[in-house]
Amino acid sequence: VERRLGRRRVVQPERRDGQRPLTGDAAFFAALGLFEDAAAALARDVDDASVSPEGAASLAAAFLALDDPGRAFDVARRALRRNPSEPVRVALVRLVHPRPFEDELRAHAAAFGLDPAYVYGTMRTESGFDPLAESRVGALGLLQLMPATARRAAERAGLSRFEPATLFDPRENLRLGLVEMGHLAARYDGVVPWIAAAYNAGTTKVDLWRAEAPGAPLEVALERIPFEETHRYVRRVLGHAAEYHRLAGDPDRALDLLGTATP
Repeated sequence: VERRLGRRRVVQPERRDGQRPLTGDAAFFAALGLFEDAAAALARDVDDASVSPEGAASLAAAFLALDDPGRAFDVARRALRRNPSEPVRVALVRLVHPRPFEDELRAHAAAFGLDPAYVYGTMRTESGFDPLAESRVGALGLLQLMPATARRAAERAGLSRFEPATLFDPRENLRLGLVEMGHLAARYDGVVPWIAAAYNAGTTKVDLWRAEAPGAPLEVALERIPFEETHRYVRRVLGHAAEYHRLAGDPDRALDLLGTATP
C-alpha cells in the first residue's frame, strides 16, 4: 500500500529486526492503515523543539518503520548536531546510515559487481534518502538521475518505455541508477573512485582527467581532479561507504573502495 504525504511517499511498513515499534498517535493511525496520518503525527513530534536527542532517535527509528528513510535521516542528523550522550550518538550514527530497499539494492548491485556500501554512500550523498528529491538542475529521486541519463539506462535495461515521473518511484530509481553505475563500472574496470567521479561529472571529463595523469597512482590522480565539486563529492561518497563497512563490522573492506588500478 503506497500513499503520499505532501512531497513524501509513505509505504506500508514491514517490521524489521531492531526497529522500535510505533507509539501514540502514530501507532494508532498505522494500525488502521492510515499511514499518511501516522507520518503526520511523527512529523508534529519532529517539529517540537523540546524533543530530546533520545526522543529524536526514537522518532527516526519510527520513520524507518514507516519506510521513510529520508525523514529518518533528517531527524537523526539534526539530533547528532546537539551533542547527544555517547549511547544516543552511537544509535543516531546508525540511523543516519540506513539501508533502505536492501533486498532490491543488493540484487541489482550483485548483478553489476558493485559494492552495496558504495551505492548507499552515493544515495546518502545525492538525496539524503529522499525518494522525491529534486535538484536545481533537474536530477530526480533517490540516486538523483537526470531524465536523459535514466532514459539511456532504461534502454540498456531493455525497457520499452520510460517516463521521468517514474524516477520518483524509489525502486525504479534504484533499478535505473544501478544500471548506470554498472555501465560506469564496466567502463572504469570497477574502480569505485572513477565510477563515483563519472557519476558526478560525466565520462567525458573523467576520461580527460585520467588521460592527463597517465600511470599515476590512483590517489594522486584523484587529488588532481580540477573540479572542486567532484573532488569533494568523491571523498564524501567514499567516506560514507567506508562508514557503512565500519558499521557492518568490516572496516577493512573500506580499503577495497580505492582499488589498486592506475588511471
